[in-house]
Amino acid sequence: METGKTRYALDGRSHGGFLLSFSPDGNLFTTTSGRTHSIGVWDVKTGILKAELHGHSSFLCNITFSPNGRQVASASYDSTVRLWDLKTALI
Repeated sequence: METGKTRYALDGRSHGGFLLSFSPDGNLFTTTSGRTHSIGVWDVKTGILKAELHGHSSFLCNITFSPNGRQVASASYDSTVRLWDLKTALI
């Protein structure tokens, strides 16, 4: 934000998705993949993929971090809601 320049860009064909969410502390963000119906958890500073969460069988319609940033909740058009524990998911 200080420079207004792009820090890095994610390739939309691999994991650029429809939804984006930032963790409460601003250190992580999530993206969704329409191709694999998965969630990518990324490091904000480096742009490195820290985890890829699989389990939904259709497009995701919502994703959010818990207030403490330790879980991610996702909802999908496959009629499921999932709660992901980031402590066990992060690489």
